[in-house]
Amino acid sequence: MKVVPPGEGESGAMPGFGAVFKLYSRDLSEPLTSAIPAAGRSLHETPEFTALAARYGLTHGKPDWLEDVVARYGLTSLSH
Repeated sequence: MKVVPPGEGESGAMPGFGAVFKLYSRDLSEPLTSAIPAAGRSLHETPEFTALAARYGLTHGKPDWLEDVVARYGLTSLSH
């Protein structure tokens, strides 16, 4: 895997984690500052955030298996 600086990833090379995180943070600033979720919805449920998550291959929410793992190992589940 070739690590390239931000903005040079269009050639097919995979940018390093730091570069990807920087791009994600920049892209996330738009929904954080402009998207006002409808009553009863969180930012994670807005179309802008959903599109951004898909672009970066991210998932959010509670996976189906989480409650089983929490119960099996006596863990405390986080609220988000």
